[in-house]
Amino acid sequence: MIYGTLGMRKLPPLGALRVFEAAARRLSFKFAAEELNVTPTAVSHQIRLLEEILGTKLFERRTRQVRLTASGHALFPAMREGLDGFERAINAIRRSRASKVATLSSTVAFMAKRLAPRAGSFRIAHPDWTLRLDASNEPVDLESAADAAVRFGGGRYPGLLVEPLFQDRFAPVCSPRLALVGEEDLRRATLVHFD
Repeated sequence: MIYGTLGMRKLPPLGALRVFEAAARRLSFKFAAEELNVTPTAVSHQIRLLEEILGTKLFERRTRQVRLTASGHALFPAMREGLDGFERAINAIRRSRASKVATLSSTVAFMAKRLAPRAGSFRIAHPDWTLRLDASNEPVDLESAADAAVRFGGGRYPGLLVEPLFQDRFAPVCSPRLALVGEEDLRRATLVHFD
């Protein structure tokens, strides 16, 4: 049952090899089954299949315990290193893909009024990037939670690159029902003197 044609690897089923590596590392069919989210019977079946294909025993089976045979000891390091190599390569791919994600944090109002309506144009201009928008009025950690943030402030943030977007102007506004005509009326208004 070892498959192979000219130029192809002659390997047993990779599923059986993966089960063997887990069982050999844990020295337990039960713990390997828990790790792989299968039954101990399924682990035992895959190990038996692999042993039939290889024509040798890989484990000594004892009551509630298994031990590697000489053949199992010979196979285990190669399987462990191979699966570790798979994991490293997959993690590197995930990291490189994750590096194409930019998280932008902003206050809720600015996000709703200014950023969210323009998110589509970012996607068109930068199709290889994913833009994550985080709407929050709380301070944000630019080391771990976001790549950039839009916040109100004086612009003096040591260690950060700051680009002013615009300046706000503030002015008092009053309801016409207050009937304020001049500065003296404004001084008598209750809210002006509220601490």
